[in-house]
Amino acid sequence: MDNLDIKILNRLFKELWLQSNDCKEPIENMWFLISEISKSTEKSRNEVRKYLEFLIKNNILKIVSDNPMLYSFTEIGKEIKTESDIEKINIT
Repeated sequence: MDNLDIKILNRLFKELWLQSNDCKEPIENMWFLISEISKSTEKSRNEVRKYLEFLIKNNILKIVSDNPMLYSFTEIGKEIKTESDIEKINIT
């Protein structure tokens, strides 16, 4: 994905950190997070979903269960702690 919108990526990370209790617990209800981020950034759910897919493809998030659908941060993802760290993802 070229030229990530840092506003969307920051918002997504803030929600993921919150829902995962700072990377300590699995993330549930991803559909709800995508919907909320879509509303707050004024982007479509499909657009926000692309950011989620980008994080999975780049080994930052992983699916840990299909039923129920749960996500968690990978070890690489757990190293991302600040907005500056998020901006570095956009560069690489």
